[in-house]
Amino acid sequence: MGAILYKAIIFKEIFYGLLIKGAAGLIVFIEADHVPRTWVYLALAIVASFPVGTYILNEVRKHWFNSTGFFYVGISFLKMLAIPLLIILFFDKDHQHIEAFVIPLIVAYLILLAMDTKWKIKWLFWRK
Repeated sequence: MGAILYKAIIFKEIFYGLLIKGAAGLIVFIEADHVPRTWVYLALAIVASFPVGTYILNEVRKHWFNSTGFFYVGISFLKMLAIPLLIILFFDKDHQHIEAFVIPLIVAYLILLAMDTKWKIKWLFWRK
C-alpha cells in the first residue's frame, strides 16, 4: 500500500502543481497583460521541486526509516530558501509591476506546500 500512496502523491503533486500554477499564471496574465518566460521557468522549477522532494524522501524512508521526519523538514527548509533566491535570479529588480509576478507565485507555492504537507504526513505515518 505504501508504493501506491507514493505514486498517488507524485501524481497529485504534478497535477495540482500544474493546475494551481496555471491559475496563478492566469492571474499574472490578467494583472500584467503578459506572462514572462522567466515566470514560467520559475513556476516549473517550483512544481518540479515537490516530486523531486518526494522521491528523495521515499529513498530516505527505505534506508533510514527513523530519520524520515528530519529529512522532510530539511527538504522543506531548502525549498523555502530556494524560492527567494530563484526569484532574485529570475526577475529584474527594476521590472515594472514586479508584485504582479511574485505575489501569485508565492501564494500558489504556499497552497501547494500546505496540500503537499498534508499528503506526506498521511503517507509517512500510515500504519499497516
